[in-house]
Amino acid sequence: MELNFYEMHFEATEPPSLEGNTDTCSFSLLCMTSNGDVFCSLNDKVYHILWNRAEDDLDRRLCFTPGKDVRMHKDEIILLDALHTEFGTIVAVVYYRNHGGQYTLSVFQLDINTLKIKCKQEENLHKKPNLVRLSRDMYSSNISVFATYYSDPCVQVFQYNFNGFISKIDDFKVKERYPGLFKCMFRASPDKRTLSRDDHVGPEKRHTHEYILCIDVFIEDDMQYLAYGTVDGNVHVQVSTTKGCVWQAVYDWEGPISAVKIFKIKGLVCLIATCMVEQVVLFSDINSSNKLSNRTILPESTRFDSVTCVNIMDIDYDGDPEILIGTYGRMFIVYKLDLTDGNLVPYIVYRRLYTSPIYGICYSDLTDDGIDEIVLLTFSGIHVLQRCLKSAQQYIQKLLDKSTSGLVKCPYQTEHLPDNCASTPEY
Repeated sequence: MELNFYEMHFEATEPPSLEGNTDTCSFSLLCMTSNGDVFCSLNDKVYHILWNRAEDDLDRRLCFTPGKDVRMHKDEIILLDALHTEFGTIVAVVYYRNHGGQYTLSVFQLDINTLKIKCKQEENLHKKPNLVRLSRDMYSSNISVFATYYSDPCVQVFQYNFNGFISKIDDFKVKERYPGLFKCMFRASPDKRTLSRDDHVGPEKRHTHEYILCIDVFIEDDMQYLAYGTVDGNVHVQVSTTKGCVWQAVYDWEGPISAVKIFKIKGLVCLIATCMVEQVVLFSDINSSNKLSNRTILPESTRFDSVTCVNIMDIDYDGDPEILIGTYGRMFIVYKLDLTDGNLVPYIVYRRLYTSPIYGICYSDLTDDGIDEIVLLTFSGIHVLQRCLKSAQQYIQKLLDKSTSGLVKCPYQTEHLPDNCASTPEY
């Protein structure tokens, strides 16, 4: 199908300060929860992106300032992630205290309706981290928080419970729950709180530095899929149950891994992995006996500089997700996947060149019209792509007609929708 979008651009401009100055800068981080809440960071603050019905445009609402926000020593937010739960929204922030020179992990529990802070817990980190990731814990009702570091091949795993308590997972539990992390790369450090490189993993690994750059966790029923990419170009995948590890495998690349994403399509559990200097690779049906051997390269995935971000979204409402990637070369690309002779075949259905690099992709029904919008984070601000309602309605009607032999008629009146949906209005 032809994809048409309206587009809205939300510039990254700080509200006027007490001195009357307005600073223009870039949103540095973007994340989304499963219920559609979109959060971003700007300088030392975390904002909730939402739709202003009165102005018929995007707006932002200040959620919190993690640090003390001292005027001469503003704390800098360097990492951000969020997760929606039945008890509220959990937001993890790592910020640098300019006044004390300390990196701090703050976990906020927000009210599920008002997004007001219900609880906040902090933990000081021993070094500058490069990643923080939230995930549900398959072994308990708690939330797992992963933290990895630039200058040390180690990972810390924290647990957050809904009584407002955060704690480190000791090395024995990490070994039990994440044996791939423990066996392949890590051992317990003397303080029993972190994991670091084992000197006895073999000569081919002994002198490497596998700093983790990205992590993704996918849980389905009693199966947990863990994927992580390293600066050495290795993609590690571990599949486990509550009884232990089922299998683990490694795929080697020639450059740092920028993103990994696990998803399910047409009954197959798949993995997308992006490399900063190579193609984007789709690993199909990773839960089969083939593991990581069924690989497909996404076409034109190396034409537009490094791929910086990836996400999965059903953009054409057919029940199967599409692959969305953004590049440092300013290109946004959408791939559709067809199942042919048991193999997934990717092809491009949409692409657009922007004026600045793309650093993040998520989606949410910001306008509350029942259809998710695509949210892109670029150096110049946030771009929101809204599907043309008329073309979306026509396509959904075709799907309904095909599945019901024409017995279901669309209840909406097309004459109330805009006639020209291919153009992009100015905002």
